[in-house]
Amino acid sequence: MRGAVAAEWTKLWTTRTVWWALVAAFVLMVAGAGQYALYAANDDLAPELLLGDGRVAAGTIAVLATALAQFAVIALAMLVMTSEYSAGTIRATLAWVPSRGRLLLAKSLVVAVVALAVGVVLGLVGAVVAAPLLGDRGVVSGGAVVGDAVAIGGYLALISVFATGLGAALRGPVATLVTIFLLVVVIPPILELPDVAALNRVAEALPGPAGTDFMRGDGSAGLVVAAWAVAALVAGWRVLRRRDA
Repeated sequence: MRGAVAAEWTKLWTTRTVWWALVAAFVLMVAGAGQYALYAANDDLAPELLLGDGRVAAGTIAVLATALAQFAVIALAMLVMTSEYSAGTIRATLAWVPSRGRLLLAKSLVVAVVALAVGVVLGLVGAVVAAPLLGDRGVVSGGAVVGDAVAIGGYLALISVFATGLGAALRGPVATLVTIFLLVVVIPPILELPDVAALNRVAEALPGPAGTDFMRGDGSAGLVVAAWAVAALVAGWRVLRRRDA
């Protein structure tokens, strides 16, 4: 397992894709945090995002901006698996690591560690960008900012593992990205629009809304995202076992 993880770590950091994805994630975080901070400064945020005194925490702005930045990290995680099929390197990879389960776990572990670290830094950057733009409307507390940053990192780690497993199951980058986009962005608001209790509960159980709730402090929602990640890994493992490279 150690050799498989080391190989995946080296493979990840020797491709250009990882660097473009990281740059895109930070650009999106800065842009998103700036935009949401200006909304907050102009008193244009939903009431449930505000503190009791009507102000907004800088970490909350970073959480909101993660809705944009996450897709750069998701794309990176997805390509860790799907690029193997696109480039045809999956045959060599499976020759080096014949165990499908070990290979998928190694990729997932590397992706999770990178996404966690990147997510924490993104959260801190988002709060730093938001703080001066919020002015008197903002609240900056070191402990709260770090807590929000860790939550962002945890969510990105889980959703990245989900993307890796889904990439192993679907194999194609387009199909994988479209599926994730539907589950995270498109389907939840469609289900919530009629404001039917049953549909709202289904929407809350999807990875996007559950991830948002988790970053806002709902620990049980993190278990929902983790369940999606585990399910995707199991599906990817089954496909890897049953189908030739």
